Amino acid sequence: MPQKRPPPYVRLIERLGSVSVWLVDGSYVRSHIDADFGEFGHRYSVAAIPRQEVWLDAEPAGDAPGSLARRALIERRLMARGMDYEAARTVAIAEERKQRERA
Repeated sequence: MPQKRPPPYVRLIERLGSVSVWLVDGSYVRSHIDADFGEFGHRYSVAAIPRQEVWLDAEPAGDAPGSLARRALIERRLMARGMDYEAARTVAIAEERKQRERA
């Protein structure tokens, strides 16, 4: 039986290569780890997130987890290659919209 992970982890959504996408308790993250945590985060936006993880707030305000995961993974990949946050965010939003329109 898998061992339960400590807060803020809620459950693993998927593994994409070496990256794990987790639902987390966003209010716990905001009160104990990073007050500015939004709907999602990764190592390049929140230093406390492990390098190979993406965290999604388990209770997002708007977007579905799949949509947020796509956007977070694109943003993470771009920032890992050296793109700054604002540029990566803009590109990730545009790419995620394109993917959603094709679906």
